[in-house]
Amino acid sequence: MVAPTGNNKGECWCLPAILPGVMSVGAMKDNGQVFKFSNWGGQYQKQGIIAPEENILGAQPGTEETIRNKGTSCAAPMVTGISALLMSLQLQQGAAPDAEAIRAALTNSAIPCTL
Repeated sequence: MVAPTGNNKGECWCLPAILPGVMSVGAMKDNGQVFKFSNWGGQYQKQGIIAPEENILGAQPGTEETIRNKGTSCAAPMVTGISALLMSLQLQQGAAPDAEAIRAALTNSAIPCTL
C-alpha cells in the first residue's frame, strides 16, 4: 500500500501512511527540497520516500481545463504508478508480484533525505 504522509507541517501522523508495511510518500519541490508543509521524518523516513509534487497537472472539476497542484496527495500517485509499472514488469518476466522487492528497489535507490 502507498499513502501520502499529509500536509500538516510535520505536526501529526496520518493514517494509513504511518502504519507498518505502508510505503509513506512525502512531498518534494522541483528543486529537490522537502516542502515545509509535508509531514516527514520519524517513522515516515524509515518506511517511505519523498517524491516530486510541485506543479503536477491535474483535472479540475466542472471543466476540461487542467490545474497545477501540489501536496503529498499528488506525490503518492506517482509512487503508486511507478510501483504498478514495476509489478507489471515482474509479471512480464514470469515472476509473482513482489511488493517488498519493489519497496526495497525504490527506497534503496533513492537519494537519502536529511532534514
